[in-house]
Amino acid sequence: MSKILEKMTWSEVEETLKTIDYILIPVGSMEQHGPHLPMSTDTIIAYTIAQRLADKLKNAIVLPPIYYGSAPAEFIMGGGEGINVSFDPASIYLINLCINLTKFLRAKDILLINGCGMNEMFLANVRDTFSKQTWKKIVIINYFEQIPEIKKMLDEGDIHAGDFETSLILAIKPELVRTEKISEAKPPYVKGEPAKASSEKGQKLLSIITQKLTELVESRNR
Repeated sequence: MSKILEKMTWSEVEETLKTIDYILIPVGSMEQHGPHLPMSTDTIIAYTIAQRLADKLKNAIVLPPIYYGSAPAEFIMGGGEGINVSFDPASIYLINLCINLTKFLRAKDILLINGCGMNEMFLANVRDTFSKQTWKKIVIINYFEQIPEIKKMLDEGDIHAGDFETSLILAIKPELVRTEKISEAKPPYVKGEPAKASSEKGQKLLSIITQKLTELVESRNR
């Protein structure tokens, strides 16, 4: 089982941090995902991926997720319905968290598991600034870009709150999906076909994501 920091005592954390290879920080967002999915969809997915990846990597610990992302200003002004943190404060917060972790960690890498494409600019800033201030590395995991099978689905138009994300939430937390509202899920806030979603499809997607990311991370340290 993966080590989940928020469920551990300090003595357990202290002992774990002495030998840990990876620390995983899920980063999500709090934004609309149509009438049928929760605002925390991106965070739920990122946190689940982090835990499953940590199980595979063995010597890893998962921190509590960052629920609030930092989307570019043009996205917010363009009508995005969500709770956003400005670029600089969001960057400073996460940079300081990572720097504080280096006081304890012997980890090879800090992995930021990104659940929202709109976070990419802010996370790149965190990585670049952090690398200038410490000797530790931050690796950004954008699973939706780094796994061909997933990228193909998104490139075909299943971008937001569609078949892909709805299937994942049906597999992870089915009680949060308002299935009776799926028929109301339409553009511009839904891009994809959530009516095609299923829990079984979500489980298969999670397996693909976990396996591919495990291979990606392990290949970096061979």
